[in-house]
Amino acid sequence: MSAEILVVETTRELYTKHFSIHELRCGCNSCKKKKPHKIKRSALLALEKARIESGVVMPLSSAYRCTEHPKEARKQNPGQHNAGVAFDIRIRHSKERSKALFYLMNNGFWAVGSAMIFFHVDLRGSFAGWSYS
Repeated sequence: MSAEILVVETTRELYTKHFSIHELRCGCNSCKKKKPHKIKRSALLALEKARIESGVVMPLSSAYRCTEHPKEARKQNPGQHNAGVAFDIRIRHSKERSKALFYLMNNGFWAVGSAMIFFHVDLRGSFAGWSYS
């Protein structure tokens, strides 16, 4: 499938047809979705491409996280969300989830963490898999 993907850049933030600035921003109590996100263009382009190719709606539960985000602040070094290359996606139906993961991995999201209500994908550049308890 060949589709032109538009990544729009405002003065400081990127967004696409399927992923808004608001849902890409950090949502911690410090930011409250008011500070600009730092999602990498390559990550957003790969996410949008996977969304278009799969046809599966991919609601995000987390994208960019600032260093003050509780999950980032407790790490010795900020993680993939802070680097702007990670997304947590809520897809509950297993058939849609499998289809989405196929297209996400096909677009470079080789690191996958799975939980009951969401899964994490990122572009760390190597294969990784884990589950959340």
